[in-house]
Amino acid sequence: MTENELLLAISDMMDQKLKSELQPIKNDLQVVKNDLQAVKEEVRVVKNDLQAVKEEVQVVKNDLQAVK
Repeated sequence: MTENELLLAISDMMDQKLKSELQPIKNDLQVVKNDLQAVKEEVRVVKNDLQAVKEEVQVVKNDLQAVK
């Protein structure tokens, strides 16, 4: 086996090892991304609900002002 062939074989083994070590990290990162997307959606819903509450409070304020 020539020196270049040996270096290529070592390089291939290192690449395979690195890929196998990185895969669990990639999987975990995908889970985090999915969770973050779900949180963003929940925050959007809460913001919409809060806006509706603000509008209702404003109506109540206006009604109270009319009563005064």
